[in-house]
Amino acid sequence: MLEILVERIHFYSSKQCLFTIIGAAAVSVLTELYAAGRNIQTLVDRDQHQQSIGLDSTVSRNCWMGIVGGAMGIVSGGTMAGAAKTARTAATMPLARQIAVKSVAVSSFVNGLAASNGLANIIVKAINEEEITALDVFQFTSTVLFFTHSVISTHQAMSLINSMGRNSSGGFSGNTKT
Repeated sequence: MLEILVERIHFYSSKQCLFTIIGAAAVSVLTELYAAGRNIQTLVDRDQHQQSIGLDSTVSRNCWMGIVGGAMGIVSGGTMAGAAKTARTAATMPLARQIAVKSVAVSSFVNGLAASNGLANIIVKAINEEEITALDVFQFTSTVLFFTHSVISTHQAMSLINSMGRNSSGGFSGNTKT
């Protein structure tokens, strides 16, 4: 009787955890898609008004970094989902997936640059007593969100790879450092 109760609790807890992970992933992807769409819309609008869409303009640079960071965040989420699936099945993680998971760290770097750039732009505007727009604040907060997400994903990925390396008898058994 106790075994059946434990199995049911484990089943419901696993379903709840899976629902939470799926919900977090969905919110993350929707946020990143929305931010990328806003950035693309801003670049198109600037181009239609013969304004610079190059990296020399702070607004354009923020938009480009937001687009790249958002895309990398979505890829990072997919990579983490694959790594989690491998961990759940207790299989050895293939070398290609290990490389993909380790490359997630690049998204942390891009999002970190974008967050720093956004903060610097807001500070420069404040010093020059220029108007800080809602778009400036939105871009900064979204890059901070994506930066935080990518750092957490990278940390989880490295922890997952390390634990799988210690627990597997074949395949990857090395230690990775971030």
